[in-house]
Amino acid sequence: MTEQLFPKKLEEISQYNWTNLEVPSEIGNYKKVIIGVNTIFVIDDNDELWAWGSNDYNKLGLSNEAMKEYTGRDAVKLFIKDLNNNTVKVSHVYSWYAVTFVISTTNDVYVAGSNNHGTAGINSDLETINTFQKVAGLPSGEEIQCIYSDTPHGNTSLSNRIIIVMENGDIYSAGDSMLGKTSKIFTKIISNSDIYNKYNSNVRKAIYANALYNHNVALVILLENGNLYWIQYKNSEIVFNKIEEFSENVKDISYLYTKSPLIVETIDNKFYYCGMKTLDLINFGLDENLLTEVINGTQVMKDFIDLEEVLPSKMFENNDSIKKIMNGSQAADGTTNFFYIMNSGKVWGSGSIKRLGLGNEYISNANSTTTTEIILIAGGNEALSNLKDIKIKDF
Repeated sequence: MTEQLFPKKLEEISQYNWTNLEVPSEIGNYKKVIIGVNTIFVIDDNDELWAWGSNDYNKLGLSNEAMKEYTGRDAVKLFIKDLNNNTVKVSHVYSWYAVTFVISTTNDVYVAGSNNHGTAGINSDLETINTFQKVAGLPSGEEIQCIYSDTPHGNTSLSNRIIIVMENGDIYSAGDSMLGKTSKIFTKIISNSDIYNKYNSNVRKAIYANALYNHNVALVILLENGNLYWIQYKNSEIVFNKIEEFSENVKDISYLYTKSPLIVETIDNKFYYCGMKTLDLINFGLDENLLTEVINGTQVMKDFIDLEEVLPSKMFENNDSIKKIMNGSQAADGTTNFFYIMNSGKVWGSGSIKRLGLGNEYISNANSTTTTEIILIAGGNEALSNLKDIKIKDF
């Protein structure tokens, strides 16, 4: 399972600059720190869950009494109860702008927050789930690989669909699956056994991605053999479309924020990008002229592009290469920031100047809040002086 682990001191981006963030002392020893959208979660050594930050749509599942006192500045322990009123021990958390899913140590899943389109998966018409409740439809006790929203880092977006990938490769969905099934409980939409019988390989990862070949939303599946497929519902059938550019060569896939491009990392450690929005390109520090075709009135990319070929050559001096791409939350105006973490330890940033801790001199034009320049922000002699002490934890 993918985890975001941090040391006792952790560096995080505030709206205007870089700041040190420390886990509150009242939590004591802890196992895991997980960064959600505007909210931070900590699992302590007793497998109990703490949180501080945003509580949009009551995604922390606080009682009415607790909500009156909650300021967002202090850590609070989240009490999650099973059907027998026993306290749930927590192993992992997935949280977005308006909803939080918690996985217990016994592989049960609990949810609080927005139930837009039934995405909470508890068979309810309520718009908001105010206390953590166990989701319906999943096989009992089976290990979970990951949970994914179609708005992974959307700062003001409600999910229309949630998928849960089981460790055995089966894929369940609640909400509008885009594959002919809309459900208020989690329903199996892809069977790993069917995938294996057809392609002789198991499901490794599945995510929803926008801006892929001008399809508004597409389910993208990575198989263990390194092949990549995007799935569509056509003529009442589920159709698998192989992305031929990466035959048996995909290491990982990621979809970094609402309506963002799909990022593909290959086995030979190259990163590829496919998108369809000018703002996406600017946020990534790329040239908007890379949108080469017009389909149904929208400028799109014809193919995936190798980021090393279109990013500034200064990033790759001395045979440096990209190790990881990260981003912050998307703002209401669509701006965000991206960080290219290099194998040398350097970190380059692009996008929203406020989230990079930059001054107005970096604004690309009078009507913009982003910079079109990719800037060295850590790990080199030319790094900005106000950011020179920043360290990026490898996780």
